[in-house]
Amino acid sequence: AEVGEADSDTRTDVFSLGVVLYELLAGATPLDSSELARGGVGTMLKAVRDAAFPTPSERFRQLGGSMASIAELRGTSPAALTQALRGELDWIAMRALERDRAMRYGGASDLQQDLDRYLRNEPVVARAPTTMYRVRKFVQRNRASVAIASVLVLGLLGAVAGILTGMVRARAAEREAREQAAIAEATTRFLNEDLLSAVAPEKQGPDVKLREVLDAASGLIDERFPDEPLTRAAIHRTVGEAYSRLGQDEDAYAHFERALDIRREVLGDRHVDTADSLNDFG
Repeated sequence: AEVGEADSDTRTDVFSLGVVLYELLAGATPLDSSELARGGVGTMLKAVRDAAFPTPSERFRQLGGSMASIAELRGTSPAALTQALRGELDWIAMRALERDRAMRYGGASDLQQDLDRYLRNEPVVARAPTTMYRVRKFVQRNRASVAIASVLVLGLLGAVAGILTGMVRARAAEREAREQAAIAEATTRFLNEDLLSAVAPEKQGPDVKLREVLDAASGLIDERFPDEPLTRAAIHRTVGEAYSRLGQDEDAYAHFERALDIRREVLGDRHVDTADSLNDFG
């Protein structure tokens, strides 16, 4: 598994000892030797260099029908052996087999001392690798696959973001449409009901003029819709347009100004309805 003679040191021996320890614990080597033999030397070297080793407890469970005989040789049962291997023995064996030599025991004596700690029920030096360490090693072993997966994930995230943005915009547009419909309905009801009621013949006489109708309606707008500012703004604008057609520019200006003030306060300067009110002054 080492690169060459220049890279060999006592930690190379630790790896070899780790394989022996692994087989003593699990009853099998980290990789299936029969499959390695069938694949040839190249496949064998690649597997030793790149394949993920299962822990001894996991490897023991993979043996299936052989578990009982292996456990019997160790004077125990499959369940008890599996339980015994989990944890510290797994950690010790996997540290000895760590491909990153800097993560292995420094020498055979260090491995022996950790085994002695285990036998004395003392805390061992070996620990389970952290999640980040596992992720980093996985990326190093599978650079091409991870790169492709990253591109796919980023593309998927972009698509999801696009869909969510579209949904948000669609819902906002739907909400805007409902609000506009409600405003239009309220405006129509005001013009058809409140305005006509204000200029009923018994109040204004049979020959009431449009100017008088608008004057009567103007005093009802804020009273009729105290909690609906955008409805008030829409009606002020409608009444202002009617005054403008009659040539009553001062009255029209007053209603246009009231509509603009409300829309600026509620919608802000950059909303299209605010822009419409600004255009009315033009």
